[in-house]
Amino acid sequence: MVRPSRRAPSTWPCHPCTYQQESLDGSGHDGCRRDVINDREDAKRKLDEDGETACMKRMKVLFEEAEKASGSSCEDSPTMRGPPRSAAKVATRTCAGPPWSPGDTRSFSYQAGLLLLLMQLGSACSAPNPHIKVRELDSGILEVDGPLAGPFDTSEELAAHACELLGNQPGADAGHGRLGKEYCALHYFAVETQKYYLSYLSDIGGDGPDGIKHCTVPMTINAPTQKEILILGPAHSHPHNREFSAQDMGAGRPAGWSPHGVSKIQEKRTGRIWERHLYVFHKNKLGVCFSYRYNYSNRLVHALREGAWVPIGKATGKWGAFEKFEGQDWLP
Repeated sequence: MVRPSRRAPSTWPCHPCTYQQESLDGSGHDGCRRDVINDREDAKRKLDEDGETACMKRMKVLFEEAEKASGSSCEDSPTMRGPPRSAAKVATRTCAGPPWSPGDTRSFSYQAGLLLLLMQLGSACSAPNPHIKVRELDSGILEVDGPLAGPFDTSEELAAHACELLGNQPGADAGHGRLGKEYCALHYFAVETQKYYLSYLSDIGGDGPDGIKHCTVPMTINAPTQKEILILGPAHSHPHNREFSAQDMGAGRPAGWSPHGVSKIQEKRTGRIWERHLYVFHKNKLGVCFSYRYNYSNRLVHALREGAWVPIGKATGKWGAFEKFEGQDWLP
């Protein structure tokens, strides 16, 4: 499910998940998997009164635990004053006591502690995802960079490529199911080149109080190399199922609504009328990608099959109930 952006994210540079924000109804949720890190404050790279980051404080705690297990004491080397970058730098801490030898069980426990430390730091302080480039503007809305992918001659080509790209992000495929996460982007048309493009991704979102996953939709694109663009709608991944949610299909929304304004826009140069669409991508456990789109204007749902959009149903009523066309379903 996608939601328009309304609230401000805070940066988490010490964690693979770059951003976090509160849910729209005011109940807190994180934009990262809760089984990765439970303490929000530990994940913030924020200088405290001692001038140390939360990640470095966590490192010290882990080292102290390893030292207690081995009975040895350690001192910081100069290379430990920044975030850990490699096992070699972590190993430069100097410890009191004799050098390690195969028969030294105390030193072995220390080495085991170091191994545990490296494993934990690998998940807590890994490099940011290069496909995610999203920021909060002063107005409170989210902006992504563009383009990440393109140019494409058709929306079908864009959707097929975007499905693979979003489905390959950490936690995005069906192997993660309900523990997975959604990513979203914007698909758009560049008037100058008359081609389709996909923006960089946003990972801001999480699980709402009702258990429904969502990704907060960016509202603008920073594409300085493209003079005039038309935002055609959001795109997002579903790790847990292939279907649009009722909220995706306009539940409780007025007719003709889309997150980016009216559901139909006109290209000034050619006079062409564009209808905005929401894309959803699902990569199953076998690695097969499925692409679908929802038309904000006429509420039709299409599936991408053999390189072409095929209508499979329509959303109806105020609450976005899905009605399948005869002989059609979410799967071929």
